[in-house]
Amino acid sequence: MTTIERIMNRRTFLKLLSMIALLPRDFRLKQSDSPQFLIPPTTLHVTETSAVVYWWLPTTGLNAKLTLKGNDNSPRELSISDEKALVILDDLAPGVEYVYQVELNGQFPLYFDADWSTVRFTTPEPDAPMRFAVIGDSGYGDDVTLQLVAHMAAHEPDFLLHTGDMVYFSEAYGNDLPRNWALKFYLPFQPLLQQMPHYAAIGNHDNEAATRDANGLTFYYTAYPPLLDMPTFEERRSWYSFRRGDVQFLSVNTQTFYNERGLAEQDAWLRERLADETARTNIIFSHIPFRTSSSVHPGDGNPSQSQWRDLFAAYADRIALVLNGHSHLYERLLIDRITHITTGGGSAVIYPVGDSHAAGSQFVTSQAHFVIVDIDNTALTAKAYGLDNSLLDEVRLEI
Repeated sequence: MTTIERIMNRRTFLKLLSMIALLPRDFRLKQSDSPQFLIPPTTLHVTETSAVVYWWLPTTGLNAKLTLKGNDNSPRELSISDEKALVILDDLAPGVEYVYQVELNGQFPLYFDADWSTVRFTTPEPDAPMRFAVIGDSGYGDDVTLQLVAHMAAHEPDFLLHTGDMVYFSEAYGNDLPRNWALKFYLPFQPLLQQMPHYAAIGNHDNEAATRDANGLTFYYTAYPPLLDMPTFEERRSWYSFRRGDVQFLSVNTQTFYNERGLAEQDAWLRERLADETARTNIIFSHIPFRTSSSVHPGDGNPSQSQWRDLFAAYADRIALVLNGHSHLYERLLIDRITHITTGGGSAVIYPVGDSHAAGSQFVTSQAHFVIVDIDNTALTAKAYGLDNSLLDEVRLEI
């Protein structure tokens, strides 16, 4: 049997295993007159003085009411008539926990039989340390993901990064896209999504044909609409940046090397962002890594590595960390003086390590896991934790 045949057999086995054993419980909508969210209220971005919240409530012609409460002022009420409501909350105070609720006709809408009546976020304080959680390839909604989410929440991060493949097999449940996203992302991640902002990079499975609606738009772009202060490509948030203090985060779309348009435009944007010296350092997160020691699709990163390795190397002193998913394992690599971490172990489907390690690999393990990153005024520390919340790997970088 050839190497290609072995890999294809492994891929077939993994797909069958996922389809048969890992589909989550099918939450049913309550048989009642209660209104129902198709995307629940979550926080898409937070700064020291503002926040962006979002939900999808199919209630054309009816006004939803958002109530915002913080310990710095009296409650605010906003009337929102948009089905897909992207709401900017401004004039906030730094370092304050805010709570918001969305009502319709005096009721708190349900979300696939779940209570989603209260959402919280905390505005950062200037120059304060930050902590964020990172996970990837969690898109089955299995029990392993639920355990990892519970552990991540216990670490009390300020926000969540997802390195892509948020939902697998969107053809399940009759290709009901809101249900797939409910069962495989929103509900499993509810303990985090109701407490903090979340940011994601698009994965290859998030961009499959089965994920597209009647207008040809993948559900990822419905879940992550353009933020009003970010440039878009073809009216989509295909790639983007945001700031947390003096750290710039860059979400890169590796699908432009495969089945998405915009490679030249993204390349120009990436070069411009890396050249911006107003940020102390940069953290890049995307789906497909340059290299992997995984035995499954080990060469998928060759196109991005060919395009961007020299660019990254030129800015090595200004790139603190590169985060990726796609390979269902944990790996830390050093490539041109830059630490790359592959964190694709967000589910029960884990890939074995291949016969040889990728160039620059410093640590690799085939385990379900997540990563916690702490940044202060002098250093970045990244720690990988396993399914039992035990420490798997740690690296400290001066920045």
